[in-house]
Amino acid sequence: MDMKKKGYLNSYEFRHSLAALGFDLSKPEYFRELEAYGTVPPDWQDQQCPVNRLHIYLDQFRLCASKLISGRDPREEAAKIFAMFDYDQDGVISIDDMRHLAQDIKEDRSLTDEEILSMIDHLDHEGKGGVNLDEFMQMMEEAG
Repeated sequence: MDMKKKGYLNSYEFRHSLAALGFDLSKPEYFRELEAYGTVPPDWQDQQCPVNRLHIYLDQFRLCASKLISGRDPREEAAKIFAMFDYDQDGVISIDDMRHLAQDIKEDRSLTDEEILSMIDHLDHEGKGGVNLDEFMQMMEEAG
């Protein structure tokens, strides 16, 4: 974000702020957003301002981020989250995956195997000892 508290983002800060929100835009997409929401800075008022010199003020950044967020496909986002939890990439979130997740997030108290199994059993409709993508999607849709 605005690291120097200038009241605006330069093009570099804008790109990294979008990336922090999970948007990995191609260069043409990024420049399109920059042109749509950017403002010509005062020192460029009397000349042709290059796109990468535009400033993005906070209200414009919010509009841009809101538009991009509303365009996300919830199922695609859930699939990305599932892939992050499925550490061994076998298509099932297992007890080992959940242990790994608990270590990564450095939870203040570690979950017992019994607690992890209880969570998995609640979502595992097929009795395979883990949660597959369809079950995970169903849980995400129910959570709203």
